[in-house]
Amino acid sequence: MANNNSTASNNSGDVFVYLDIEIGDQEYKATSWDLYRRGQAFFATHGSLYGYAGMTLEELGFEDKQNLQEIYDSNPVLTQGGSITLNEPAPLPGGRLIIKLDHEGCPKTTQNFLNFVESTYTNKVHEATYVHTRFFRLIKDHIIQGGDFTKNDGSGGFSSFPSVENPKPFADERHGLRKGVFKKAGVLAMANRGKNSNGSQFFLTIGEGPRWIKALEGNYVAFGEVVEDVTTEAAAGTTQGNDYGSSGANGSTRKSSIGGTGVDGFALLDKLNKIPTDNEERPIQAITIIGCGRLEL
Repeated sequence: MANNNSTASNNSGDVFVYLDIEIGDQEYKATSWDLYRRGQAFFATHGSLYGYAGMTLEELGFEDKQNLQEIYDSNPVLTQGGSITLNEPAPLPGGRLIIKLDHEGCPKTTQNFLNFVESTYTNKVHEATYVHTRFFRLIKDHIIQGGDFTKNDGSGGFSSFPSVENPKPFADERHGLRKGVFKKAGVLAMANRGKNSNGSQFFLTIGEGPRWIKALEGNYVAFGEVVEDVTTEAAAGTTQGNDYGSSGANGSTRKSSIGGTGVDGFALLDKLNKIPTDNEERPIQAITIIGCGRLEL
């Protein structure tokens, strides 16, 4: 891929957000962690009975865990509490995208995006946040699309203007329609159903896309771009936003919950670009935003 990557800086007025993304089955992940938490509880209450006093589950070797697993599985009283595993689930692959927003050129579009990134909005029917939403559409070497928090399939979502209680599509901001913006991977833009129909759905350009300029320029409002080489604080996750909380056994941190904890967003975009799709442009593997928020650099 051409080296057109942008670098994050700490210039006054810059606005950065993060999207933490995982690739894989979220239900299987949740089930695996439930099994492991029950395993931790079993070890905490019974470990000392089998000679493991003063030890943590993580300190046990393979054979010790296997022996304890057999003890548990053969005890009908214990198994009434459900199955367990004593091995910590492997993290799903994924990573973090850090995006610089063009709040000066597209203030309304940026604010709309921030509203769904930073807070949990509710309009009495739907929880309006990007957390737990999927990228439901992927066109190789072109775009990956998400932001549908009502149906997760591209048919839903709504804007935050004038309010989430009374949402209406908002108009295109001319600055985001300028020529030359769709020339690289990592450009963030609003998806729409035609002119002046912006809601909550968005897309990112991915791969080597010769179709970008012709298909996108002037039709979709571009209002941000993926950046790299961020500060230590950003990489560590000094954030304000929505936490996904349940990714780890004990509410583990944002950074440690992501498989491949680097912040090379362009490598992540390349990885997403390689995910196969079905004949309706839906990714075969689930691509889920498990956390998002505003970065304070």
